[in-house]
Amino acid sequence: MHARLPDASELLEVGWPRRRDRLARAVLLVSFRGGALDIADGAEVTPSNLAQREYHHPFPRAYLRSHGIPEVEADNALNCSLITWRTNRTISADEPLKYLTERAEAARLGESELRHRLVSDAIPVEPFLANDWEDFLMARAELVADAVKRLCDGVPWSPFHAD
Repeated sequence: MHARLPDASELLEVGWPRRRDRLARAVLLVSFRGGALDIADGAEVTPSNLAQREYHHPFPRAYLRSHGIPEVEADNALNCSLITWRTNRTISADEPLKYLTERAEAARLGESELRHRLVSDAIPVEPFLANDWEDFLMARAELVADAVKRLCDGVPWSPFHAD
């Protein structure tokens, strides 16, 4: 039996992982468990390359600010992934669909590979690509809460087979 685990509504309140909050770091751990891939170069996040990764806002703070979303909400752990510094420098304050389309075209990824890389990072693809901040947050909170419960129960979990 494990201690009470956070539900999706609690994950909606978790701050930025750089602040060293355990729950925020657990959100990123779910991505690691899923074999998170950098959206640009496809490299997997591993313990050996973690130092070369940067915290990234999939929904850029400036984009959210321009849509009336306060920075404290933009800095939720659910709006965080780890990517290479090079990828992070190429992403601007554009909406997710715009910067991802540009990255996919520049790297000649194709839509299926782009979707694969997003799923690997436990990012709910449909609300993300629809630029739907509220649905993205809720879908990712539910995905992460389910993953944490399964992993703590010793049940294998993968973002590619999340129910």
